[in-house]
Amino acid sequence: MRETDLAGFDPAIKLPLKQYLDAYDFGIKNVRNTALANFISAVKSLAPEAREVTLEHLCPLVFEKPGSFPVQFPLMRELLVPYLLENFHARRLPHVRWLAQCAAQSEMIKEATGGLEKKQLLQLALEIEPQDSASWQLLAQEHFEILDFATHHLPEALVIREEVCRRELSSLAQIFMQDSETRARYQTRYDYLHEVLDDWERFQAEVDVGSFAAWCIAQKRNYHWMPSAEDNQD
Repeated sequence: MRETDLAGFDPAIKLPLKQYLDAYDFGIKNVRNTALANFISAVKSLAPEAREVTLEHLCPLVFEKPGSFPVQFPLMRELLVPYLLENFHARRLPHVRWLAQCAAQSEMIKEATGGLEKKQLLQLALEIEPQDSASWQLLAQEHFEILDFATHHLPEALVIREEVCRRELSSLAQIFMQDSETRARYQTRYDYLHEVLDDWERFQAEVDVGSFAAWCIAQKRNYHWMPSAEDNQD
């Protein structure tokens, strides 16, 4: 069984919960699916207050401790998303942030929220609580994903236009000004991407013929695509 704390769960669902966790680890698909269905049914059969307590205990395991609880689509569709949507309409945190974390997994979220996507849900979470560092960090990750995509074909090419990358860097700088924890966590990654973009623009302006990789070697850069010292000895 997984290292999941069962103490906070209602006694009425502990057995189906344990059976689901054991079945998930055992790996037999039909047994696992049956156990999950039984667990979902057991939670739905709880009295409203007991169901809320159960879901309040389950959500942090799912969204704040990745890997501590096995998540399958029926669990999201039948239990977590409906509960988070209730709290979305009540504008509660961390529930709006949790909803943002599963927004990519369910179209029902867009339908129920008027088409809001992950970034917009995180922005809403920050309107509710501007000091919510976890939301700032998740929002920063959204901008980093765009920059990572833009640069993943370097040194051959930048996939997204420079001005779009600059806009993403500017958004990250603004996030850093709002939340020191996000800045502390991501400053090094930001600096790396900022330097990559600066060098790419310098290369484009200075070099008519030649490769960006060769230019970076000449500038003694240390990007992740650069050949190692051992490679240069061949």
